[in-house]
Amino acid sequence: MCSDEVLSKPAFVEDEHISTKKLVALLCSRIILFAFFQTLIAVILTSWNESERYWMVVATLGNIVSIVLLVVLYKSERTNFRDLFAFDRSHWKKDLPLFLGFNSANRPNCNGTKLFA
Repeated sequence: MCSDEVLSKPAFVEDEHISTKKLVALLCSRIILFAFFQTLIAVILTSWNESERYWMVVATLGNIVSIVLLVVLYKSERTNFRDLFAFDRSHWKKDLPLFLGFNSANRPNCNGTKLFA
């Protein structure tokens, strides 16, 4: 069947006390934040059609607020948000060839978009 290594929890998870309700609420909050900021810009510009040009501002503001909410959630759970991005140096010999392989395999996709522009 499966080994214990596959089923083990990630290195950044020390305690499993982050509630599922909080995570689902945070996930749903992104949609609500995007709608809120889009509506706010539409009210400021007095036109929904005019506010469509500011979709990148809406996404940026929604993502910033969402990251702040994540940091607050992690602080309330006594963990650190930056631990999500910690580099595990014990597996770098296996990770480096995978990264280079995926990077090389995806290069035609990145360069191919220039051909059709």
